[in-house]
Amino acid sequence: MSLSRSDIELAALKKEYPNGFASFAEFIASDSDNTSTIYRRFNRLTARILLYLQAKLRNLETIQDSLDEEVLHSSDKKIKGATTSWEEFELLAKTRESEKKRMAVAEEIERAVKSYRWMDEALLLQSDILRLKAPAARTLRAFKDGFEPEPGKTMLRGHSSHILDDESDLVALRVPTEQDRLTKFVQAYCPWPFVMSPSSMPEPPVNFYLT
Repeated sequence: MSLSRSDIELAALKKEYPNGFASFAEFIASDSDNTSTIYRRFNRLTARILLYLQAKLRNLETIQDSLDEEVLHSSDKKIKGATTSWEEFELLAKTRESEKKRMAVAEEIERAVKSYRWMDEALLLQSDILRLKAPAARTLRAFKDGFEPEPGKTMLRGHSSHILDDESDLVALRVPTEQDRLTKFVQAYCPWPFVMSPSSMPEPPVNFYLT
């Protein structure tokens, strides 16, 4: 997260917003390079919703298989006839309890399949989210400092005050341009040029020679 000179010059002209969600949204949106677009994935909750829907569909599948097994071994011609004609099935469901149950299961499956289509979209969306990268460490530090300008005083209150606690669940919609391999190597093995100002760098030794 960085602030350019134009960001600083425009700061005085910016509109003021109420504390809370409005000011936090402005804080995120005011970042010119958009690296502060950091949000929770909510991986655990997403996984639970998908598991619930999957379990519901599996349960209905088991019930439907059981009902099909009953029809397979039935000697009732009307019940067998209802398996090939929707009209007969619908009519029989009005008078027989077994067919009422079968119709109720069919209707429940129809509703569940519609939810399953949402599940398809949710799985694809979750796949896209999982491909997003975590925020850079320096960006995240700056973001947290903005979210909590004073110790114990966050921009959001209640449970939302802990929204950034689980760093493993955070995702950045935009990350800084990846540094080249040489720069990464130098930073890893010779980090002092990147963390020390010129004035604080050690001066080279001066050697005196007698002639």
